[in-house]
Amino acid sequence: MISFFSYLKIIDREIMRDSEFDEICRLAIQRLKSFVESGACARGYNTAWICQRWQLSVKELREEWEKQTGVNKSEAAFRSQICSLSKTLYKLFPEEDFGEILSGDMAEGQAPRMINTLDALEYDNIPFCTLFSEEINTKALKGDWEDYSIEELHDEIRVLKAYRTVMDKIMTLDTNKLSYIKRVIDSKVVDEQRKPELLKVLGLC
Repeated sequence: MISFFSYLKIIDREIMRDSEFDEICRLAIQRLKSFVESGACARGYNTAWICQRWQLSVKELREEWEKQTGVNKSEAAFRSQICSLSKTLYKLFPEEDFGEILSGDMAEGQAPRMINTLDALEYDNIPFCTLFSEEINTKALKGDWEDYSIEELHDEIRVLKAYRTVMDKIMTLDTNKLSYIKRVIDSKVVDEQRKPELLKVLGLC
């Protein structure tokens, strides 16, 4: 199989040559290149170094390495590392993703799968507990480890999505008004006559 970097070079050249190439697909490849160059898929300095120079040939990589480090390294060693990186990258972005982009075989306005994967990668270091409330996280910790299809998670996804929507809206609320509501709820009814009315409209009583 052709290396991931070689495949990416072919796609990149195709995009540069075709001025009418779909803009969403062009963005997907640009983001993919940035992801590769970030070295996020690498497992150490050596492979990250290769990722930053993915456009170079094996011969050019060896020459650049020896020039920078003064250490000899065989082209076979570079090929082995590129092969390992390719396996990782193809697992994230299979050949079908490139085929989809080249053919433009997508519904109008639909982003390619590659963009979905790149978006998801940004959440790799964001744990569940920071995305949802402590109560939701505690409940999730009590469950057994089982596999489900996305379709089977309909109710859970609907509620979690609604929670995220509400959290986004909460960030737009007036701080002073929110502070007032907190103050009223935290007060005693005898001291704050608006408390019963507020609790009623909030559906708490």
